[in-house]
Amino acid sequence: MEGQFIAGINYWPKHRAMAWWREFDSSAVERDFSLLSEYRFDIVRIFLRWEEFQPTPSRISMAVLNRLVEAAEIAEEMRLGVLPAFFIGHMMGINWLLLWMLEGGEGDEKFPVFSQGNVQKAAIRNYYADKEIWEAQKLLIREVTNALQGHAVNVIRQLPRERKDYSAPLNWIDLDRQEFWTAPREYLGRIYGRFKEMEY
Repeated sequence: MEGQFIAGINYWPKHRAMAWWREFDSSAVERDFSLLSEYRFDIVRIFLRWEEFQPTPSRISMAVLNRLVEAAEIAEEMRLGVLPAFFIGHMMGINWLLLWMLEGGEGDEKFPVFSQGNVQKAAIRNYYADKEIWEAQKLLIREVTNALQGHAVNVIRQLPRERKDYSAPLNWIDLDRQEFWTAPREYLGRIYGRFKEMEY
């Protein structure tokens, strides 16, 4: 694709939406990807909903990981590249998070927390600084990258743009303070380094 204009699109199955990893339908994915290829898209961005992929900090769902591989293979058959977006937790004004990322407290009323099928009244652990969450993210990066090795698929890794909406408690006044950005910058540096380690 070098030197060409690349056309990409976000992908959620029409009849499954956010539940598609849990209710995976390969025939629907084949139908959708075939249509996207017919419309001359080059890349589909698929969202790895964190709650589906990593039910506990130390465990990746192999069933869901296998579905990701199957989706990547279908994309290859349709001559589509795949852009998996990692650590998906915030979409459409809702924080779709894992129970193990929550802690005591009322949380932020601006963005309700939805976990295991229910709205949760809870605060969110520090996404940037919590060591257990960092180790969990490293595990997910490793397992997803390893699962896609050996498959002739154009894989591009992406982090979610909405991290700020479900990270540490945010005081908008703090945005003008230089130290406010220290943890996010350090975090992104660690994540980038982890992806570089796992390149294939």
